[in-house]
Amino acid sequence: MDRAVDFIARSERRPAGRRMFVDGDRVEAADCIRVHHRHQIHRASLAVKVYDLRERRGVYLLIREHLTAQANDDGVLLVDPGEGALLANHLDDLRIDALWRLHDAGLCFPGRRIKCQEYILWRRVAGGLTRERQNKLLAGQLDRIRSGKAPAELVRLAGSLELIPHATKAELVSSFMDIAVTLARAKQYCAPYLAALGLLLNRAPLHAGPETVVSSDFVERAYSAFRGFDWADPQLMEVQTLFLRAARVVGDRSLDVPMPLRERIATKLESSGVPPQQTAKIRGFVPAGRSDRASLYDESLPPGLILGQDDAGR
Repeated sequence: MDRAVDFIARSERRPAGRRMFVDGDRVEAADCIRVHHRHQIHRASLAVKVYDLRERRGVYLLIREHLTAQANDDGVLLVDPGEGALLANHLDDLRIDALWRLHDAGLCFPGRRIKCQEYILWRRVAGGLTRERQNKLLAGQLDRIRSGKAPAELVRLAGSLELIPHATKAELVSSFMDIAVTLARAKQYCAPYLAALGLLLNRAPLHAGPETVVSSDFVERAYSAFRGFDWADPQLMEVQTLFLRAARVVGDRSLDVPMPLRERIATKLESSGVPPQQTAKIRGFVPAGRSDRASLYDESLPPGLILGQDDAGR
């Protein structure tokens, strides 16, 4: 602690006119740290500037804790982290609100390529959207999806909307199964439909609760529809992911697929080259790990980005 304080006091890189504070063995700097009531401070960390257009103001930093601190003559605040109380922040909500205003405004240059990128955008942030916004996203696209002529990214987006009503999910599952089977029989590209089915039938949603999980009867229907195909076929590799998600044991009898069906699915997967370590999640309960949660994003996370422990409970 003393070495960290000494480092700050002598540092030539310390911004002029700004206070700095020490938290344990770590050194952190922040804007707008204020001392209240002698030794009370707001512990703040730099944040991306977000505009709230309704109130015409910017958010520059997050207030994380109120901490007890002592300031010396060099402007260094010695912080006792043990007395802090974590305050909730709504930065993610502000970001989503700002992004949603772009949806309401519409595209400036509508076109097939731009629309495709818009579908990708909403798929990647779908977990932060409210039920109402997810329903609104899908409502304008249902007719196109029902026609069987929806672009691949729209199909993937539909599968990522975990908060849509059960009736809508049931309709999508039935439609996507029929389309995927037809395409698979014709040896045509069906991966987007299989990927979407894997998310719609998933037993352990990433951003929603158990009340959003569809009946296991749909998993049985899906198995009946796809069991005649070669799951080791490179064009049908998404079928493996589909059933690893749809038949996973979560420890809830109302959600878990019946054991006889799980055994048939696990056997089919293993005969298709899926290792027993993965099918173990179908034969018995295995807590979801970081890699399981990351895989639910339906694409690789950017290099350097990992899911922390706080994400496990969301």
